[in-house]
Amino acid sequence: MARVVPTGLMIDRGMAIVVVLGMLACVVQIVRTIGEVDELRAKRQQPAREELIRFVQEHPEERYYNIGLAYTEGAVLYIRTGIWPRYVTEKAPVRSVDVPSGALAIYQEEQIALHKREWAIDRGDPVVFEARGGARAFVVVRRR
Repeated sequence: MARVVPTGLMIDRGMAIVVVLGMLACVVQIVRTIGEVDELRAKRQQPAREELIRFVQEHPEERYYNIGLAYTEGAVLYIRTGIWPRYVTEKAPVRSVDVPSGALAIYQEEQIALHKREWAIDRGDPVVFEARGGARAFVVVRRR
């Protein structure tokens, strides 16, 4: 029961069904992949980072120091705001006491915990900004 199509190609019904089902499977896989990409994109968004960037943009005149901010986060902050949190010494993070009085010190709680650097923080410094969300928790304190 073969039929000749205008191009001279011989196609039977069984083959046509296989081709249509194969194309349908491809479309389903493409839709699933798009859904997975959207899900990954949502996981990568960091609401706490966006709040920190907004805070720095609203206070560009402040002096910012890094006492426990991942290098990648410092780079994102610089790219988005033009402000690079300073280091007091060549080693990072610095201790809160090394930060000049009145300056703002930024840290990520998970970086402090991961590297066991609680010594870097002076718990007496007042918190002026705190953002939690996604996989990050940022804190900005004003050095006394």
